[in-house]
Amino acid sequence: GLTIDSSSGAIGGTPTTGGTFPVTVTVSDTEESYVSDEFNIDVRPILDANDYAALKALYTRTSGENWKNNTSWNFSSTTPPIADVVDKWHGVTVVGLRVTEIELNDNDLSGTLPSELGDLSNLFELYLNDNDLSGTLPSELGDLSNLQYLYLYDNSLSGTIPNSINALSADKRLENPPYVETQITNLTVNSGENFNLDVSTYFGDINNNISSYGANGLPNGLTIDSSSGAIGGTPTTGGTFPVTVTSDEFNIDVRPNRNAISDELDIDVRLDADDYAAEGSRVTAIDLNNNSLSGMLPSELGDLSNLQNLSLHDNDNITSYSAEDLPNGLTVDSINFDIDGNGETDALTDGIVVMRYLFQFSGDALINGVIGVGATRTTALEITNYLDMARETMLDADGNGMADALTDGITIMRYLFGFGGNTVIDEALGPDTTRTTAAAIIDHLQSFDIGF
Repeated sequence: GLTIDSSSGAIGGTPTTGGTFPVTVTVSDTEESYVSDEFNIDVRPILDANDYAALKALYTRTSGENWKNNTSWNFSSTTPPIADVVDKWHGVTVVGLRVTEIELNDNDLSGTLPSELGDLSNLFELYLNDNDLSGTLPSELGDLSNLQYLYLYDNSLSGTIPNSINALSADKRLENPPYVETQITNLTVNSGENFNLDVSTYFGDINNNISSYGANGLPNGLTIDSSSGAIGGTPTTGGTFPVTVTSDEFNIDVRPNRNAISDELDIDVRLDADDYAAEGSRVTAIDLNNNSLSGMLPSELGDLSNLQNLSLHDNDNITSYSAEDLPNGLTVDSINFDIDGNGETDALTDGIVVMRYLFQFSGDALINGVIGVGATRTTALEITNYLDMARETMLDADGNGMADALTDGITIMRYLFGFGGNTVIDEALGPDTTRTTAAAIIDHLQSFDIGF
């Protein structure tokens, strides 16, 4: 992109490639004598303009000024900044001139997703789960042909999943609770007359997996079909009856995840408790994910004989789980560096699996040749699910909120190979770390080592 005017000696133009370029300039006169000089031109690459616009749209549409962590995000310039500058923004990874990863899960994002995200054509990972995003999914996300991970679960998204997103080959987690699509208005019916109302038309779910409906406060003579949502019958008693209709969803394809939303006929909308569900006088579900639980699970959980779903993942301070006499079908899995579950921690099996996972290997490429003898987790899916639960805790060795192969992965491998002292962390700490000394990081890793 740069040239020299041979007659005037002026070098000019627009560089198009980043890097350091040794330049030799030669000057000659009419007597064919010449002299030369050397110097370096350091070209700092500018972030792709479309990527900059997409990040700005995401920040603006999701109340970036109110995020839990918006370190270094800055749009004071109308033109894209240096790519290396954006790489230091919280949750953003830049390779070359392009954004490749956005990890803003559990970061208090609120608002709607911008269509401009579809312009991030080099994006590999998009983690926006555990926020308060609302509205519909932009179909432009289906343009992200390089995307490998799309995690948008545990938000308040509505509408349907566009076909373009369904067609993506990425690992997708899009579970969101059902929502009230249209509020149910107050109704008047005469006693003794037949009555019918299909409440299913008032609720929606982006995964289209609502499985049951309930109603409290129905007049005598009216019942609800729990599978279809049809309220019908002949009321026999006069009066005004506040009725609350509830829709449930129950996902069995990944992890059971029970959520509920309800609507009252007086137009007040009531949500069931997020942390538990009950039928009659018995607890049927406990959901305390990402809730800073610490310590050991009590044996008294075994007394919850009607419990169907126990979900306690992503609790940063729990390093070991134990529970006795759980109901049939419930188990507790402790997170540690025995990745394949063979009772041993080995750098050449468990350590290599961790590195491959952090480098985004999947399928057979993740586990080939590195599953130990006597392993209880032997498939790529089992290993991936296990490491997904450990990503934000065990695998974040330096405590900066993200697990990275070139920092946390190297630190973990050195530890598993028996390195000690500063050799564990030398040149392997990420930005914004909360664990900055070898002692702090070794203590963290030992808390997940079955040998300690």
